[in-house]
Amino acid sequence: MSCSAKRDPNGTWHIQYRWTDWTGTKKKSQKRGFKTRKEAEECFVTTLWIWSVAFLVSGLLFVIQIKKLLSKMEKGEVLCTN
Repeated sequence: MSCSAKRDPNGTWHIQYRWTDWTGTKKKSQKRGFKTRKEAEECFVTTLWIWSVAFLVSGLLFVIQIKKLLSKMEKGEVLCTN
């Protein structure tokens, strides 16, 4: 993921960031209207933290669901057929 902070002609700052989603598609987004460059960069760092936490939580939920399924399979509650 990359980020750049730039100054707009009206004196405010904006950030642009690019990333690749889980399907491999390249995405681009931006946020505008920051008073200082530091505010813009802090917003990007906050966004990174939020995405990281969301990724970890979704991974943990997946692991929990797999463990529940394996437990039910061991007890014979779920039949696996091909």
